[in-house]
Amino acid sequence: MGDVLRLERTKITPDPAAAYRQIGVYSWGKGIIENEAIPGAELSKVTYYRFPPNALILSNIQAWEAAIAVSTERQAEEFIASQRFLPYVPIREGEVEARYLLHFFLSDPGMVLIRKASPGTVTRNRTLGMKAFEDLVVPLPDVTAQSVMVGRLDQLADIATLIERQRAVAVALPQAARNEIFSKLV
Repeated sequence: MGDVLRLERTKITPDPAAAYRQIGVYSWGKGIIENEAIPGAELSKVTYYRFPPNALILSNIQAWEAAIAVSTERQAEEFIASQRFLPYVPIREGEVEARYLLHFFLSDPGMVLIRKASPGTVTRNRTLGMKAFEDLVVPLPDVTAQSVMVGRLDQLADIATLIERQRAVAVALPQAARNEIFSKLV
């Protein structure tokens, strides 16, 4: 990974009077958490950074449970991240797509590698080592093949999300009907 990706982030010194929105990363590949704005004076005493768009972002404390995502342009403009989040970008344009790496690391073979780079025996002690991550070797087809795979996998993920939403509506529908009917009788 260290031959194709580099850690890229810009350290900031929060202004106590300014408002900041922090990111987090959901486990199991569920994306980036966008927290509400809080005053700089209320931020914890850790180091904060701006991060680039289209970066592969790994939570160094929960990567082992797939807390991995790709940042958007808007997130890069509006949010900050603590030192616990590691944003990686390609060293050379056109060699690797962040979304390809996201899908790879969310796969079983990818998770084996992430867990290998996150040693420890207790949940809290399974911190992703930056050097261990950068030493990982992953399959890298040419960027055109990566784009095709990403397109197909993103499409499947979109379909799964749609099905999940429809399921939630289907589950809620009978209860809503019961409430509508019986609230008129009481």
